[in-house]
Amino acid sequence: MISIAPRTIVITGCSSRLGQAVAQLFARQGWNVVAATGGGPADATLAGLPAVVTAAVDPGDLGSVEAAVGAGVQRFGGIAGLVNVIGFGLELAAPDNREIFAALDMTRAVLPHLRRRGGGVIVNVAPRSGYGLDAAPCPAVESLTERLEAELAPLGVAVRRVDAAATTRDDADDALLGVAEGVYRSVVQPVPAWPAPAAREPTAPLRPLGAGGE
Repeated sequence: MISIAPRTIVITGCSSRLGQAVAQLFARQGWNVVAATGGGPADATLAGLPAVVTAAVDPGDLGSVEAAVGAGVQRFGGIAGLVNVIGFGLELAAPDNREIFAALDMTRAVLPHLRRRGGGVIVNVAPRSGYGLDAAPCPAVESLTERLEAELAPLGVAVRRVDAAATTRDDADDALLGVAEGVYRSVVQPVPAWPAPAAREPTAPLRPLGAGGE
């Protein structure tokens, strides 16, 4: 198993209250944090932490995505994981395609650094669709996570999903902390060893954005 010891993690969506809560929790637990703000302002407390680098990322600008990851590598020396906080900064019932593609872009930017260290973990966090008994995982994030999980597991990269209530956007601090703690547990859970490639069927590579109707 690959142990995800406190090292460096990239966290997106840090303009949202949930993203800020996740970033602050990781920083308190001794992690170095690259906090991507999605173009919005970073929380002043977050920006003032010594082990946190904040970076404004435009979801449509691959250069800004790569620059954010590069800033983290330059400051801290490597990347051990990625948390995509998807959809919590929007007044929408579910994340839109732009946010899904942004999560995929950040995953592609981080992946070479995870491979370089022999593995890592990616966690996608998104609001559930619907409310109460009708609430269900966001279909787009569920599909993205399953696709990445199948392709990246042979590389020693675990891909996990955390679903949160849609009301998390407006929840009190203790509720936000509860979700953040769930994200933290998903990241630090050891990554299981993967069977030899011969024991698995090959998976199709990730296609470029916009290919095949995506």
